[in-house]
Amino acid sequence: MSTANERSDVDIYVDSGLKGLKFFGLLEDVATVLDVSVDLIDSSQVEADSRVLFEINATGVQIYGFTDDGK
Repeated sequence: MSTANERSDVDIYVDSGLKGLKFFGLLEDVATVLDVSVDLIDSSQVEADSRVLFEINATGVQIYGFTDDGK
Protein backbone atom coordinates (compact mmCIF):
# COMPACT_ATOMS: atom_id res chain seq x y z
CA MET A 1 0.00 0.00 0.00
CA SER A 2 1.35 3.42 -0.93
CA THR A 3 1.18 6.64 1.03
CA ALA A 4 -1.21 9.38 -0.06
CA ASN A 5 0.14 12.74 -1.16
CA GLU A 6 -1.22 15.98 -2.65
CA ARG A 7 -1.51 14.35 -6.09
CA SER A 8 -3.32 11.24 -4.85
CA ASP A 9 -6.80 10.39 -6.05
CA VAL A 10 -9.63 9.19 -3.84
CA ASP A 11 -11.00 5.66 -4.18
CA ILE A 12 -14.62 5.32 -3.08
CA TYR A 13 -16.64 2.10 -2.85
CA VAL A 14 -20.40 2.62 -2.75
CA ASP A 15 -23.58 0.58 -2.69
CA SER A 16 -25.55 3.12 -4.70
CA GLY A 17 -27.75 1.05 -6.97
CA LEU A 18 -27.22 3.77 -9.58
CA LYS A 19 -26.68 2.86 -13.22
CA GLY A 20 -25.52 4.67 -16.34
CA LEU A 21 -25.63 8.45 -16.34
CA LYS A 22 -26.87 8.64 -12.75
CA PHE A 23 -23.77 6.75 -11.58
CA PHE A 24 -21.48 9.03 -13.59
CA GLY A 25 -23.38 12.04 -12.24
CA LEU A 26 -22.53 10.87 -8.71
CA LEU A 27 -18.89 10.45 -9.76
CA GLU A 28 -18.76 14.00 -11.16
CA ASP A 29 -20.49 15.47 -8.10
CA VAL A 30 -18.06 13.79 -5.69
CA ALA A 31 -15.02 14.80 -7.75
CA THR A 32 -16.25 18.40 -7.92
CA VAL A 33 -16.91 18.64 -4.18
CA LEU A 34 -13.58 17.04 -3.22
CA ASP A 35 -11.65 18.83 -5.99
CA VAL A 36 -9.57 15.72 -6.68
CA SER A 37 -9.66 12.83 -9.11
CA VAL A 38 -12.03 10.12 -7.88
CA ASP A 39 -12.20 6.40 -8.64
CA LEU A 40 -15.78 5.37 -7.83
CA ILE A 41 -16.74 1.70 -7.78
CA ASP A 42 -20.16 0.31 -6.98
CA SER A 43 -20.65 -2.89 -5.01
CA SER A 44 -22.47 -4.39 -8.00
CA GLN A 45 -19.17 -4.23 -9.93
CA VAL A 46 -17.17 -6.26 -7.37
CA GLU A 47 -17.31 -10.04 -7.24
CA ALA A 48 -17.79 -11.73 -3.86
CA ASP A 49 -14.56 -13.19 -2.46
CA SER A 50 -12.47 -11.21 -4.96
CA ARG A 51 -9.07 -9.69 -4.22
CA VAL A 52 -10.62 -6.23 -4.68
CA LEU A 53 -13.28 -6.88 -2.03
CA PHE A 54 -10.66 -8.33 0.31
CA GLU A 55 -8.55 -5.15 -0.08
CA ILE A 56 -11.57 -2.91 0.50
CA ASN A 57 -12.51 -4.80 3.68
CA ALA A 58 -8.92 -4.91 4.93
CA THR A 59 -7.89 -1.30 4.33
CA GLY A 60 -11.04 0.71 3.61
CA VAL A 61 -12.34 3.38 5.96
CA GLN A 62 -16.11 3.64 6.24
CA ILE A 63 -17.21 7.27 6.07
CA TYR A 64 -20.99 6.88 5.89
CA GLY A 65 -23.69 4.26 6.41
CA PHE A 66 -24.11 1.21 8.55
CA THR A 67 -21.76 -1.67 9.32
CA ASP A 68 -22.80 -5.30 9.07
CA ASP A 69 -23.82 -5.22 12.74
CA GLY A 70 -26.26 -2.33 12.08
CA LYS A 71 -24.24 0.40 13.83
